[in-house]
Order: sequence, then structure tokens, then C-alpha cells
Amino acid sequence: MGRLAHFTSVLTGPHWSVGSDVLVRVDRLRDLAAPLQHVNDAAVVAQMRDSAGADVGAEITFTYFPASDGRYHGTVPSDLALTAGAQYTLTITITSGSLVELVEVTRVAKAEHRAA
Repeated sequence: MGRLAHFTSVLTGPHWSVGSDVLVRVDRLRDLAAPLQHVNDAAVVAQMRDSAGADVGAEITFTYFPASDGRYHGTVPSDLALTAGAQYTLTITITSGSLVELVEVTRVAKAEHRAA
């Protein structure tokens, strides 16, 4: 049975930003059965969950970044009801044909301080 290889990055540091969009990328997605070929036709979705496992907000759909060799972008929206100081896990589900990978990214929510 094949597996998918990937690199996932959260682009705003080590926390979920309360009140700000957070860009999440899945980079260089490949099928390990054909490691030299990137997967550019996967379905990638994510769901934010609180520390009790309850869904927070709607499912997030990632889009393929054209001509990028397996890069997908998703945005955790700024209006997601996150509480500063609480821990949340973004569960990313990557599906390509019969292959399914789950990636979990856990961070603490932090309020961003903006200059007036």
C-alpha cells in the first residue's frame, strides 16, 4: 500500500493568531511509490479542533498552487472563534486516489498586538 510524503508549514510562527488569517501550506506532496513525481491532483481539507476534540468553525478547503510541484494552500480564517491561550489542533486530510494521509498541527492561540 502506498503512502503520501509531504512537508507541512504554518507560515506565521508557532501559534494560531487570534483575529488574523493564518496561511497553511502542504509542500512537495509526493506518492512514496513514485517518489520523483509530485501529486498535483489531491483533495486537501482541514478542520480546526479545540483541546476537547470539538470542531471549531467550518472545514477549510486547500487549493493547489498552479505549477508548484505538489503545493497546496489553505487559510485559517481570521473570524475563527479562537480563545487566546487555548490549544487547538488543525487536522489536515490529504486524499489522492486511494491514499489518505492525516496531518495534525497543534498550536496555542495567541492574540496579535497591533500598533494603533
